[in-house]
Amino acid sequence: MDMASLVKTLLTVVRIRSQLFFFPRSSVGRLLTPTDLDAGAVGNPDWKLIERTVLSVKRCCRYVPGATCLTQALTVFILLRKNRQPSKLRIGVEKDATKRFRAHAWVEIDGTVVIGDLPDLKRYTILKSSTAAV
Repeated sequence: MDMASLVKTLLTVVRIRSQLFFFPRSSVGRLLTPTDLDAGAVGNPDWKLIERTVLSVKRCCRYVPGATCLTQALTVFILLRKNRQPSKLRIGVEKDATKRFRAHAWVEIDGTVVIGDLPDLKRYTILKSSTAAV
């Protein structure tokens, strides 16, 4: 992985994390700029590129305090879209055994979770929104 890609990834992680810190999480759709969404997917997924992107995001998130699943999923989603890769941002919610609200975010490509996989993802109800299915 080259240094330029890591710097680009780190800057995207910091941008997303900062926006999540300063704005309510309910405004996730506003975090995605038009340039994040402009590039449509072309053809089949490039799994090597996808793997490098996910690995880069995971590495960078180790150095950014508070880089939760939402930060990671948004960053992967944005970087994949900029590289014209098909992806779906998923945000799911559930009530745990103590009736407390919990949420989780992940990214899927062709039904495969590329970041944010959990053994029990099926328990989350996926929110229907413009950003979740972009």
